[in-house]
Amino acid sequence: MADLCCMILSNMTRPFHLIDRMITLIEQSDYSWDEILSVFTAKQYNTKGDKLHYLGPVFSNLSRSPRIRRYHLIDFYFSKLYCK
Repeated sequence: MADLCCMILSNMTRPFHLIDRMITLIEQSDYSWDEILSVFTAKQYNTKGDKLHYLGPVFSNLSRSPRIRRYHLIDFYFSKLYCK
């Protein structure tokens, strides 16, 4: 099921005019960007054996938005830099 959801999200975030809408919906969910990124980076997160091959393209598509680029390049980087 997760693979199908990743494929759908990848397709929904591909058109530039839908990116900000998808970001808003994600931000209104109960998940933070840190939690969502941990799904992408944690080796032991996927215990059901889903491939999640389309999760990378979702982040790639979302990174076309200045809102996400600012988070990834500035907020996330500096929070990790100053927390050490």
